[in-house]
Amino acid sequence: MHFKCRYSTPEDRKSLLESIQKCTPTSKFTKMESVLGSGRAPISFSFDVSLVLRALTKIGINLLAHVCTNTIVDRFNFREAVRFVKDGISRNSRRMIARYGFVRHEDLKNWRCTPNSHRFRLVHFRASHLWAVYFAFFGGDINAMVEFEGPSDERWSTVDITVPLNSKEWKIRKHQEVKDLQVRACLEDINAIIRSLPPDLVQQSCLRHVTRRVRR
Repeated sequence: MHFKCRYSTPEDRKSLLESIQKCTPTSKFTKMESVLGSGRAPISFSFDVSLVLRALTKIGINLLAHVCTNTIVDRFNFREAVRFVKDGISRNSRRMIARYGFVRHEDLKNWRCTPNSHRFRLVHFRASHLWAVYFAFFGGDINAMVEFEGPSDERWSTVDITVPLNSKEWKIRKHQEVKDLQVRACLEDINAIIRSLPPDLVQQSCLRHVTRRVRR
């Protein structure tokens, strides 16, 4: 048998271990019952907004390093972004938390993402010296977006990257024109973030986001 359990207090852990000790390889479950309203367990989804943005920024920098042939992607040209990834310090942290992170899946439903793959779009705005990175994870089930400052010496302005799961065969398509996407940050509605979540499963959803004070 294999168990994956969570507990919140030492008493819960003690009760859990005592219950597991009563199980033997020959034990059989003859019936199933629901108690204490556990017929449909509520779903809780919590995250630290700052950590999510730092992780997305790191992925964006790594993607740039992979596809750029003329732009030097290092801690000098992308000083602000690298500092944010390493230390969580950014002069635009408040604006980032308000505008970036997870986005509504309906905003990217027309941006086709192959099933069983991740898709990324990197767009450079030369006038504002900004990179925008869009993420469609697991065929578009979870989407996100982030921006950070940085140069571009590439001949293209937009690149689409498709990464099949469990495969090294990346598909990269570059465009000379800017192909921006209009999305909205979403921090409060789990159904709007996770596309594949069955609506009838969620009777209660709780989405909590935690922000840490960043030194300026």
